[in-house]
Amino acid sequence: MLAKYFYVIHCVKYNIR
Repeated sequence: MLAKYFYVIHCVKYNIR
């Protein structure tokens, strides 16, 4: 469950330059 959120946060964090 939280894994999905972590994945999204990871993508967003990486997307933010």
